[in-house]
Amino acid sequence: MKKIECFQPRGLVKLLCVFLCGGMIIDCACMTTAKNSITEGIVFAVLFGFPILLTIFGIFMYKISVKDKFIVIRKWYGIKKKFELENITKVVMASRTGKAIDANRIHVYVGKRKILSLDPILENYKEMKRYIINNIDEEKIEIIS
Repeated sequence: MKKIECFQPRGLVKLLCVFLCGGMIIDCACMTTAKNSITEGIVFAVLFGFPILLTIFGIFMYKISVKDKFIVIRKWYGIKKKFELENITKVVMASRTGKAIDANRIHVYVGKRKILSLDPILENYKEMKRYIINNIDEEKIEIIS
């Protein structure tokens, strides 16, 4: 079976990082003009900017792959979660037309816990949506209009 991969567009992550770095530079400049030393501005920017940068990477840098009946979610920092399609209890699809193929957001649950959320901005979203519709039992799919 062909491996399907779904991931965030790299341009979005780069754009967020540019905004964060620009904000850190502006923050450092504001701190130095407020009669503080430049080292205080740099320390302040790093202490607040670095956790925000890690949060951005944690939220936006992940890859979802499907191979052989397994869904694998891999974060940028190495955490990998693997789920079998048989263990999926519910798939919620938000659709304006009431049809699964027109879904614009997909949430996948194992037990009562949501393990996966798919948005149309993800690259290869349509392939992943088709795979889920074709390989999950129809009684597990819930369509919300």
